[in-house]
Order: sequence, then structure tokens, then C-alpha cells
Amino acid sequence: SSGINAEYGKLKLGQDDEEPEFNDGTWFAMLFACGVGVGLFFFGVAEPIWHYTGGNRYSADKYMPDNELAQQAMNITFFHWGIHGWIVYVLVGMILAFMTFRKGMPMTMKSCFYPLIGDRIYGWIGDLVDIFSILTTLFGVCTSLGLGTMQVNRGLNYINEDIEMSVRNQVIIIWAITAVATISVITGVGMGIRRLSEFCFGIGMVIMTMVFFLDDSWYMLNLYCQSIGYYFQYIIQLGFHCDAFELSTA
Repeated sequence: SSGINAEYGKLKLGQDDEEPEFNDGTWFAMLFACGVGVGLFFFGVAEPIWHYTGGNRYSADKYMPDNELAQQAMNITFFHWGIHGWIVYVLVGMILAFMTFRKGMPMTMKSCFYPLIGDRIYGWIGDLVDIFSILTTLFGVCTSLGLGTMQVNRGLNYINEDIEMSVRNQVIIIWAITAVATISVITGVGMGIRRLSEFCFGIGMVIMTMVFFLDDSWYMLNLYCQSIGYYFQYIIQLGFHCDAFELSTA
């Protein structure tokens, strides 16, 4: 088992004689910006507040101390955006990259199913997989785009009250974002997507640094350290929790 893990752990996702096209920092910036950037900036604030103030199994316990309720809210947020969430991204990305760059197959989701169903991916089954993956990706992107648009609109309104919170302004923002995204795609991964991702990631780091130093830095360090401890303590329990008792009495 250890020999197999060591063998595949050193396997390149490209050909054996190929070198990485980008450095680790650029790859991380593109993964972050194209994967969880908008969602994390929105839900990174909204989700723990919602778990803290909204109705859930923790707030239903009237004897739970307020500090413990706040910690549970952070713990659930870490669970949603931690290892369990990234496993899905990494698993799909690795399989797709392996089948595309090592096996020379089309970069579509149906290629991931070749080891299971073989050449049948080139028939209606493969087409159905691609259609389903395109639709689910579309719904996910639209959700993130919509939430990000409202957040941008609210930020602009906060800076300048003449910019109203309205559907018209949000449509303008969507068109602007779509135009920038289209240009980045047309110019390719090496230029548009890469530079835009690095720029967005850099801006995000600047915002995070400002919040860290302009707020109570010691408190945030304590909270982060404490939340990491809670997360790893309850990670197995959270991963298997299905609300069994809550659903049986609903």
C-alpha cells in the first residue's frame, strides 16, 4: 500500500518530460480566484453570523453559553470551507487533469468516467454527463455571481449613497464583470486569467491585512488558533452528522 501511494504521489499530471507552466504562487492564486474567491469573501462573513444569530440546533439550546454558540458558528464555517470542501475540488481537478494531460482525452467531465465505463463515454451516457456538469456549474457560477454582485452594489452604495441598491445597477455590475471575465478568457490562461487571478488575490490579501492590523489583532489570532483546534477536534463528527434526530421529529 505504501509503495503504491509513493508511486502515484510522485506522478506528474502532465507528461514525464514536461515542467509546470506556472509557479506554485500563481497556481494557488488561480485556484483561489476561480474556485472559492467570491463565495469565501461573501460567506466568510455572512455564514458565521448566520449560524450565530439564526435558528439551528445550537441556538435551540437555551442553556448554551453565548461564547460557545459563537465558537460553534465558527466551527461550522470552517467545516464548510475547510478540508471537506477542498476534497471535492481537488478530486475532480486531479482526475480531469490526469485523463486530459496524461491520457490525451478531451477536457470534459465525461473523460473522468472512462475508467468506469470505457468507450461508452463517447455515446449518449458521456453526453448526459457533460450536459449535467455544465448545468450544475452554470447554477453554481450564477449563484456566486449574484451574491458577489449584491455585495459590490452594497459596497458602492456605502461609499456613495447616490449609487442605489437596485436591479438596474446590479445588471450593470454583472455586465462589467462578464466583460472582464470574457476578456480574460479570450487572452488565455497565461495572460488574462493568470494576471486577473493574481490581481484579485493580491487585493484580497491587502484587504485581509488591513482588517487584521486595523482591528483587534490579538483577538483574531486567538480566535483563529482556537477555531483551528475546535475544527480538528470535531472534524470527524461534523463530516458524519446528518441531523438524524432533527429530521425524524420534523
